[in-house]
Amino acid sequence: MQLLIIHILSSILMLVPTHKYYVSITDMEWNDSISCIQISSRIFTDDLETALGGASSHKIDLSDSQNPTNDSLLSVYILSNIQILAPSARLPLHWVGYEVDAESVWCYLESDPLAEKPAHIKVSFSILMSTFSEQQNVINFIQNNQIRSFIFESSNFTYQIPIN
Repeated sequence: MQLLIIHILSSILMLVPTHKYYVSITDMEWNDSISCIQISSRIFTDDLETALGGASSHKIDLSDSQNPTNDSLLSVYILSNIQILAPSARLPLHWVGYEVDAESVWCYLESDPLAEKPAHIKVSFSILMSTFSEQQNVINFIQNNQIRSFIFESSNFTYQIPIN
C-alpha cells in the first residue's frame, strides 16, 4: 500500500511544472587605484550554452575552458552584450577570460583606465535577454567597500550609476 501511495505521489509531482529561473550575478567594481572598472560575471552554464548554440550549428560545451573556440565565442558574446558609457563615450572593455565552476561560468573583463573619475557611468547589460525573456541580470556595483545592486531586465537593461 505504501508503495502505491509513493508511486501516485511521484506521478502527481511529475505533472507539476518546474519553474526555471534565469538569472546572472555580476560584480562590477570601480578600482580607484588604477581608475578602471573590473567585472566578474557568474552565469549558468546551460543557459549560456543555449544562447551561444543559437548562433552556431553545433552544440556548445563550455566545460572545456582550454578550447580556443569556446573562449572566442564567449568573449564575442559577452562583449557585445555589455556596454559602459563614461559619461558620453563608450568605455572599451577587454576580455580577461573565463572559468567553469560547477553549474556556472565566471567571465572576467576589465575596462581601459580612465584619465579621471567620471561623475557617473551608464551601463547596458543584456546578457541572455534575447534568449530568455524572463532573464534577470543582477549587477552589484562596488565602490569604496559599498555595494549598490541593480536588476537589469528586458524592459530595463540600462542604468545610470553614480560614481562617488
